Amino acid sequence: MSSEITINPFHRFAHGALASGEDLRGSGIAWDLRKQQPYCGYETYDFESIAWKPTDGWEGADSYARFRVRLDEMWESLKIVKQCAERLEASTGQPVMVEDKKIAWPARLAVGPDGQGNSHEHIKHIMGESMEALIHHFKLFTEGIHVPAGEAYAAIEHPKGEFGIYFISDGSRGPLVRHAPVLAPLRRCTPRSAHRLPAHLLRLRRALPT
Repeated sequence: MSSEITINPFHRFAHGALASGEDLRGSGIAWDLRKQQPYCGYETYDFESIAWKPTDGWEGADSYARFRVRLDEMWESLKIVKQCAERLEASTGQPVMVEDKKIAWPARLAVGPDGQGNSHEHIKHIMGESMEALIHHFKLFTEGIHVPAGEAYAAIEHPKGEFGIYFISDGSRGPLVRHAPVLAPLRRCTPRSAHRLPAHLLRLRRALPT
């Protein structure tokens, strides 16, 4: 990895300037959370993580390299979508809701003449047959779920790069959520735009995610 980073001075810069997503992979660093830190079953899907290589035939760590990475990742996304469609078709009739009634959305969806919504049987049950079901429905919608006390950080591979959320909970309902800084890519514009024309700023700005 170090040999690829030093090919272009911006490779080392991208590595140390909080770069992620296509900005980092366009610099030759194959860091993709779906591969390095799989979540939501990504490890069960067949797809490639695209990153710039010296043999690609063009310079890395620039707007064109990021564009080519995004372009190739579109084809990889189509591969994932096709696999998802096949799995959904094979899972017809299988349960899709969590069984724990304390956190499960209290709904029984059905398609009626006015569109999709709660089935008439479910509404009849909570409104006219079970006081406990009505109370549970009311408390879950008004109070939400009670998250155990603690803190955690979770991140996904967003189209704009790594998107992380930091959770803090004291055990009551509604944990405090702090988002990762989404304007970090802008701080990388300054060294990249030095001694360049104003027209280059527009291209650079459009190539960096925000």
